[in-house]
Amino acid sequence: MKKILFILSVMLFLAGCGNEVYDKAMDQAKLAIANGEFDKAMSSLELALDEKPNDEEAKQSYEQLVSLSKVEEATEKGNWEEAITIINELLEDKELPTSIEGQLKEYRKTAEVGLEHDKLVSEKMKEIKELIEKKKFSEAQDAIKEIREDESLKTELMRVSEELTELEKEVSEEITKQKEQEEAEKARIEKEQAEAAKKEQTSWSTYVNERFGYSVQYPKNWELGPEPTNGDGRPLHQGYDAEISTFAYYYMEETAPDLSQYRMFNTKAGNSAFLLVNDNGSEVSYDGVVTDQNIVFHLSGNMSSEFYQENVDTLKQMLMAVKLN
Repeated sequence: MKKILFILSVMLFLAGCGNEVYDKAMDQAKLAIANGEFDKAMSSLELALDEKPNDEEAKQSYEQLVSLSKVEEATEKGNWEEAITIINELLEDKELPTSIEGQLKEYRKTAEVGLEHDKLVSEKMKEIKELIEKKKFSEAQDAIKEIREDESLKTELMRVSEELTELEKEVSEEITKQKEQEEAEKARIEKEQAEAAKKEQTSWSTYVNERFGYSVQYPKNWELGPEPTNGDGRPLHQGYDAEISTFAYYYMEETAPDLSQYRMFNTKAGNSAFLLVNDNGSEVSYDGVVTDQNIVFHLSGNMSSEFYQENVDTLKQMLMAVKLN
């Protein structure tokens, strides 16, 4: 009998000790919750639940703090809709401590602002894509810069960071291409203007052949060679880099040149003209032919490739201006 009473005494003592630990833990948890020290409160509640695992009050408080922790995590990650869903569910609890309720309302404000920022970011991304689609790359670049510099959108931009970087790269590449194309076009226009100015500045002289009655224009600064004794033409240019002559003969079928490999066109006077140019990379052979039923005219020569490139338009103008009488 004495043994049974002793065991009962020990059990009552231990129960009293357990209640004391539980009560102390719960008091500390409530105080911590009231002070907004939620991590500290969770530790105290875990201790209380170790003593009384099925205690409803401790379980309820602990679950509230776990949900609050989920809200905090969702908010930090920018998962605004998830955060708002948990917040609204928690705020329906009529026994929710004032401190937790206040913290939840602060998180809800943050989440609501976050949702607005998400909407703004989506609109900005759509705008950037539309600008790219319309090839307005400079405007798209400005829009990207604007959204990146907006510190209030820092959290929301994390979700579209990779996509935004790809768009930024695409825009940068397209702007580079545009600049290269613009520079190439500018260079082309400048070259054409220079060539046009050169053509306008060219002063012409006219060589008239009395024997065959043809005339051909040539640049005044070209140095003429001596006229041959047969009077069929004359060297129009003699120099180390080119020798160009003009000559003619009467058309006869048996001596007519083979023009099958020549390119055909018409002169300004309406005569048939033919041209054959062979360029071996260092030297060019040039033969332009103008003919009618009576006369076969040649503008022929050998010249360096550099001379030909510089004077190709001049030679073309000379051939186009040939007149046969």
